[in-house]
Amino acid sequence: MVVDYSVDYITFPERNIDIQERILKHAMHMCYNNFAFSTRGYANNGTSINSLKYHKAGNCVAFSMLLQKYLKNNYDIVSHLIVASVPNKWRTKGLNDVCHCALCVP
Repeated sequence: MVVDYSVDYITFPERNIDIQERILKHAMHMCYNNFAFSTRGYANNGTSINSLKYHKAGNCVAFSMLLQKYLKNNYDIVSHLIVASVPNKWRTKGLNDVCHCALCVP
């Protein structure tokens, strides 16, 4: 079985970064307390950012983007989005290729 995928590597900084656990917990609590997990905001060709902005709801893509921006703006922490896409053989024309997202905080 051949699986179609590509890999992009994240370059981590050579210096040690000491990110306190409380910062990450605070960021996750901020997200949990202010936004709902939902895909409803994507009706009518909505986007992750618009879903958060207008509906205060979003999926894993929206939450990962929100947390990335929050950590950068409040703590100057650089993080990386890790996206996953649907393999070509199961893609549906007209739908987004990205189906899941996570945030890597080095």
